[in-house]
Amino acid sequence: MSKHNPKIWLFSAILLAASCSPKIVPNAKEDFARYRKHYDYEREMYTGDNPDQIIEVFLEYDSTTQKFDITERLHAMLDFIPKVIKPAYESKELAGWRIQIYRGRSREAASRARERCYNMFQNRVTPYLSYSAPTYRVKVGDFLERYEYTEILKALRREFPDAIPVPDKVNIIVRNIPKRRLPTNEAVEKVEEDIKEK
Repeated sequence: MSKHNPKIWLFSAILLAASCSPKIVPNAKEDFARYRKHYDYEREMYTGDNPDQIIEVFLEYDSTTQKFDITERLHAMLDFIPKVIKPAYESKELAGWRIQIYRGRSREAASRARERCYNMFQNRVTPYLSYSAPTYRVKVGDFLERYEYTEILKALRREFPDAIPVPDKVNIIVRNIPKRRLPTNEAVEKVEEDIKEK
């Protein structure tokens, strides 16, 4: 076979010419009027039997006597800011201390240490299991100050001799105390007047 086969060149040229030729689409308009159902309709017309007759139409709502504008009500609704009610207690994350009782690569050993801590303190302190590749850590408690964990550290060292306090972010439940409003000058003056009168 030669490199330049004339049949392949001829076939390619025909294919190219066929793809470049303009496409002629026949007119596809059809008339469907003969298939549509026809309805007879006669428009009602006033015949003028009594041209002096006055027809009164009573409206249920008269817009001329409107007292309130809807835009004022909408603006009032859009400008309304609801009062934010804070819960009585909320959890905050603060800098504090935790006691690390396990550090290693075994997840099973970390889970056992966490379970032993649960059994020792029965919900008095919370053990946290964390993983930072490739090390598992079990830390106990949420303490803000060092003096808070001394008794728990002594109890933990009996079971876990390698227990050490480490600085960490701790979860503390904080009570939200509502802010007191300071008395206005008028209120202070009124109280002073009452005192003078007595």
